[in-house]
Amino acid sequence: MFLPARYRSFHVVGIPLAREYAVTRGDGAGSWRGRLTSGDVSMHAAGPGERLTWPEGASALYMHIRPALLAPGTTIETHHRLRDRTIRDIGVALLDLAAAPDGHEPAATVLVGELVDHLRRHRSSDGTPLPRLGMRALSEVLEELRAGTSASMTDLAASCGLTRAHFTRRFRTLTGDSPYAIMLGSRVEHAKYLLTTRRRPISETAYATGFTDQSHLSLTFQRLVGTTPAQFRDLHHRTTQHLTSTNLQDRG
Repeated sequence: MFLPARYRSFHVVGIPLAREYAVTRGDGAGSWRGRLTSGDVSMHAAGPGERLTWPEGASALYMHIRPALLAPGTTIETHHRLRDRTIRDIGVALLDLAAAPDGHEPAATVLVGELVDHLRRHRSSDGTPLPRLGMRALSEVLEELRAGTSASMTDLAASCGLTRAHFTRRFRTLTGDSPYAIMLGSRVEHAKYLLTTRRRPISETAYATGFTDQSHLSLTFQRLVGTTPAQFRDLHHRTTQHLTSTNLQDRG
């Protein structure tokens, strides 16, 4: 299925109701393919340039909002995957009212007003066109980030012809995450590999994976993995010893 042309003059806010379904968005310069899951919010700014498709029978709520309802000169920001509990709660409440026998039109009007107000305050921009972050440039940046690049966010933005603020904003819109978060995740994965394959001080592992010091690695590692680097290494060591001991006993 696809978004009919008659709806492209509206802002569209989508709320998946199924556990998961695929969605494709294209704007002529590139496309984004991914999966929306329960809890996500998909936002599609009004305009003829973007095409939105999803599987037949996908369970989702799509709300169409006239741009005139927002403040003059503003528009909602397009997001492929967004976590916004307020939007989701309002959408589910509207769906419940629509299914009610008497409709509860006054309550629905209040909810629509709350949704528009939330979009104005938290999910809109002044309408100034921002430079694009193309799919090729995005792929190159992702490759650098996943390789644990030492380049700064400012340098990565400049390589795409964008300011740091515009780069971060476009990157999050296209991927659902910040470039810094992806870089940290890749560095932690590299640290996990070094911790389990080489017996070296944790401070050396920190420097080898791009962290400023052992404390920086430990704080980030515990936040993303749930344990400290030392605990992770000790657990891996004990698990390996147990498996080795079990194998030797089985052979005996």
